[in-house]
Amino acid sequence: MPIVSPSKPVAMAAVFVLIAAANTGAQTERRTLSGDRVAIYNLAGKVRVQAGSGSQVGVDVTRGGRDGAQLKLASGDVRGWESLRVIYPSDRIVYPEMAYRSRTQMTVNSDGTFDDGNHDRGFFSRDRVEISASGSGLDAHADLVVSVPRGQRIAIHLGVGDANVSNVDGDLLVSVGSATVTAEHTRGRLNLDTGSGSVSLTDAQGDVTLDTGSGGVTVSGVTGASLNMDTGSGSIRASDIDVKTLKVDVGSGGMRLARVKRAANRRGRGERRHRPRHSLRHRRSADRFRVRTRDVASPGRAERRRRHRDEQRRHRQRLPGTSNELSATPPARTDRRWPRPHQSRERVGHRPPDQGLAIEQPGLARFVGKLAA
Repeated sequence: MPIVSPSKPVAMAAVFVLIAAANTGAQTERRTLSGDRVAIYNLAGKVRVQAGSGSQVGVDVTRGGRDGAQLKLASGDVRGWESLRVIYPSDRIVYPEMAYRSRTQMTVNSDGTFDDGNHDRGFFSRDRVEISASGSGLDAHADLVVSVPRGQRIAIHLGVGDANVSNVDGDLLVSVGSATVTAEHTRGRLNLDTGSGSVSLTDAQGDVTLDTGSGGVTVSGVTGASLNMDTGSGSIRASDIDVKTLKVDVGSGGMRLARVKRAANRRGRGERRHRPRHSLRHRRSADRFRVRTRDVASPGRAERRRRHRDEQRRHRQRLPGTSNELSATPPARTDRRWPRPHQSRERVGHRPPDQGLAIEQPGLARFVGKLAA
């Protein structure tokens, strides 16, 4: 008869308790927001923005993490925006979905807002929040699913995590601190801004602005009035662009544009204009090559040699006597046959002045030297 350890029932009960707690923390709560301008704030988690029906913005909030039950939801008008804010009751947040040993610090207002450019509430009303992949702190996050009706103006602010936008028709701003942003099949005004992370866009119509502080930008299939791409440190890859105004700014990284229809390209200080089928590195090399080729094209090598020989001939004619006569004075220093300071004068047939003669031509100097000996 097998012996049952008394610790096994206790262990099984603990597992059931953990599962029940996890299911309780993973419950989804739905909120609706109405108004001309809607804003959503969340420090950690994933955000999926999709098309919605009706006239209100629907937000499905799913809490996660060991301490997810401690998160609170606050809604109301904040500086003219109808907002939904996820409140984290700690200044140290643990989000395991981040990269290994990564860490992000953000300034959060007392009302749960951040990254909106409004700091009129004073320095002491803001807190410094640190979000890390591991360590001690509040292990909690919130995943959001936002349904946006057509023509809605909405701003979504995310600290760390992942943002995905699809099939949205409206005026949309997605601003993240450290996250990857992906968008596809959008219509209307679109602004994707990330402090650290890549930005990817496919099939967009309207005014598009893509900005990343550190990360790459990938664009495919954009039509509309304008396309503005800016990266501080990262590369830009774009194709199938048909806009009236195209503006590209690369701080440190490469740029490759393909299948771009003629547009009124604009560039400011530090910006670079696109040239088809040439990357920035190839364009600079080609410019240097063209300059060097133009500089040496005229006069040619044969022409320079001919001019040099004519100059030497005219110089010899200006010396006293003819080229076959002997001169009591050394030739002028401008003669290219005059020796350098480290060379011996006997190599060009020059005798010291105390022996009386200086010969202009080396061959004749050796002959006269033998006769004098």
